[in-house]
Amino acid sequence: MPRTAAPHALTVHTPRDKEKTDGLFRLQNRIIGLRPGTACNRASMRTFDEIRAAAELRAYIYGAAQALTGNFPSLSLLAGLMASPALALLAEDLEPLDRILAGARRCLDDEQALRAAEDEYRRLYVGPHALPAPLWESVYRDPEHLLFGEATLRVRRFYARRRLAFANRASEPDDHISIELEFMRHLAEAALNALDGSPAGRDTWLALCREQREFLDAHLLQWAPQSFALQLPHAATDLYAGTAELIIEFLPYDASLLTETEESLPHERV
Repeated sequence: MPRTAAPHALTVHTPRDKEKTDGLFRLQNRIIGLRPGTACNRASMRTFDEIRAAAELRAYIYGAAQALTGNFPSLSLLAGLMASPALALLAEDLEPLDRILAGARRCLDDEQALRAAEDEYRRLYVGPHALPAPLWESVYRDPEHLLFGEATLRVRRFYARRRLAFANRASEPDDHISIELEFMRHLAEAALNALDGSPAGRDTWLALCREQREFLDAHLLQWAPQSFALQLPHAATDLYAGTAELIIEFLPYDASLLTETEESLPHERV
C-alpha cells in the first residue's frame, strides 16, 4: 500500500467575522430564494421554483470547485467560469468565488499570470514534490494514513449506492477531493431533476437532500476543510487561494443549508 506523510493536526473553524458572516447570510438569501427584505425563517415554505433555483446554484458551486481541483487551469476552463451568469451572481455574496473569478480574469488577460497559475496547480495538486496538503480523504482518516485503505473503500461503497464508480479506481484512489466534489455535484443535479412538483419527485428530492447531507457529514466535512486550511498559506494566486477558501467556507455552510431547504420544501407546487 502506498504511504504518505501524516497530515498536520489542525482544528478548522468556520469564519465568524462580521464581513464573512454577512456575506454567507446574503448568499443564503440567494440560494434559499428569499426575496429582499424578508426575514430568514426556517419554517417558511418556499416555492418549487425557488427551491429549484437553490439546487441549481449549489450544483454550479460544486461544479466549479471540482473543475478547479481536478484540472489544470486551461483557457477553456477559465473562460467557462467567467461565462457563467450563475457564478457571477453568487460571487457578489461569496468572497472566495469573487476571488476565483478575479484570478481567472487575470489569467485570461495575462499569459504570465496563466503560467503562474499552471505552476501553482502543479505545486498544490500534482507534484512531483510533496504536496503542501494531501488531497485524499484516506490520508486523514486511515489510522496508518494509507491510500487505498478502508477509508477509500467506504467512499467507494457510497458511490456504489448511486451505481457510480470512478473509472480509474484500479490505479488512482477514488477519495480524491475532485472526485468527492464531483459526486456532490451529481447528487445536487439529480435532486434538481427530481423536483417536478409531484409527490414522487418530492420524496426523491428529500432522499437526495439527506444523502448529500450524509456524504458531507460522513466524508467531505471530516477532512476537506482541514486539508485546504493547510494548503491555503501556500497558495499565492487568487485562483487557488480562492479555491481553498471556497472549500473551507462553503462545505460546512452547505450542510446546514441542506437541512434548511429540506424543511422548507412545500408539499405541493405553489
